[in-house]
Amino acid sequence: SRPMSLELVGGGDDAVLYTTDLLTGAIYVIDTSAGSVRTINTNGAGTSGIAVDTKRNRAYIANQYDPTGVDVIDLATGAELASIKTPAGTLNAAYDAKNDLVYVVEFHSNKVVVIDAETMKQVGDLQVGNQPNHVTVTDGTAYVVDKSQGGADWSDQIWKITSKVTSTPDPDPTTPTPDPTTPTPDPTTPTPDPTTPTPDPTTPTPDPTTPTPDPGSKTGSVDVSVSLPATGGLALTVGG
Repeated sequence: SRPMSLELVGGGDDAVLYTTDLLTGAIYVIDTSAGSVRTINTNGAGTSGIAVDTKRNRAYIANQYDPTGVDVIDLATGAELASIKTPAGTLNAAYDAKNDLVYVVEFHSNKVVVIDAETMKQVGDLQVGNQPNHVTVTDGTAYVVDKSQGGADWSDQIWKITSKVTSTPDPDPTTPTPDPTTPTPDPTTPTPDPTTPTPDPTTPTPDPTTPTPDPGSKTGSVDVSVSLPATGGLALTVGG
């Protein structure tokens, strides 16, 4: 085996350490208190990075040699939930719990891929320096290191990435839109005959048990704005 990146989740007696195997694609789940190791076999090839979505107990593994690039694994069952095609050379990944995003660095394409953790779909990518190698996230801000030698005295660079996620609710499909061609009422139209019978009181009212939409649900489109303030305000806005 050849363990690669490390991801530590939790702390104290509850800390769990995750790592990947470059040769087999396996995920090793290590109970740091008991010292036990659980192996989750995957279809990854050249698996070198891992990010754990603690909200859903999922792992995003970055595969250097696999054309799918990123595989999403259910850590409870070991099932593969999704495969996200990215350019070759996917090296590392990090989960942004604040914005519910996953960042993946692409060594050969010089990009950072952004994934919506809820839908497990790519929502954008961002061009950074040559050969980005590692990414980490703290409090909603991602930091990426490259091997570009593009800084002062041929030094490598660290890119600071900030994100803003907004959800736009879908329109209520039950609300009718006014027909602009509907004629306005004729003011000379006679008023209704007061002898007209009132509606039958036995007509059933709508079922009050019909569920209303969950106000906390994430609906509509998701806009992800990613900016690199260290590079003169370069920004990317994409729709999900």
